Amino acid sequence: MRALVRSDDERAERLRQSGVQTLVGDLHDRRTLLPALDGADSVYVAYPVAAGIVDALANVASVIHEQGSSPHVVIMSSGAADPNSPSGIARAHALSEELLLQLGVNFTAIRGSAFFYENVLGFHADAIRETGVFANSFGASRPAWISGTDVADLCAAALLDPQSHANTPIVYPPGHELLSQQEIADIVSEETGREVRYQHITADDWSRQLRPTPGTCPTTP
Repeated sequence: MRALVRSDDERAERLRQSGVQTLVGDLHDRRTLLPALDGADSVYVAYPVAAGIVDALANVASVIHEQGSSPHVVIMSSGAADPNSPSGIARAHALSEELLLQLGVNFTAIRGSAFFYENVLGFHADAIRETGVFANSFGASRPAWISGTDVADLCAAALLDPQSHANTPIVYPPGHELLSQQEIADIVSEETGREVRYQHITADDWSRQLRPTPGTCPTTP
């Protein structure tokens, strides 16, 4: 097993200690993908919530074509992927999948929800702890929350048993639960034994709250 890492740091060292070969590179630097993909039977791509996925997967497809191989590529995609989505990232995911399809890449896109439930605490733990109230702009919408661990398990299953998704390259995880923000607050209240409330704010207000304060380091939930 190989892992393409951007930084040769303590995380890369932990991978090596577990028996994984590490190569330093970048999905946006095609040259670094040549040794990473050479002879690979399966490839897993987990791209961050950021711009650039189309270029990254175009590089992966280009190297696969050059090497004349046909590995099974599994992508952790977005449940909101749609070419006409108001979200630029969702449009990019849809475009990158269309690109792989047109280029004949053997791939499976696991379209897990865009919202990992771990982010409830990542975004709101401090507010819940300090005030018993958390605020965001979801309002009355009911996004499909899913555990990042569960999505990882689904991607691993697709890698180990590619025939399980042979009929379609696009896979939506089953069994998701649509919860409102207030229902999430009720669950947190029950689990913690204290009242927790949800407050709706505008998207602009939430965006300002998520920006790091000058002089501090931003954190990633």
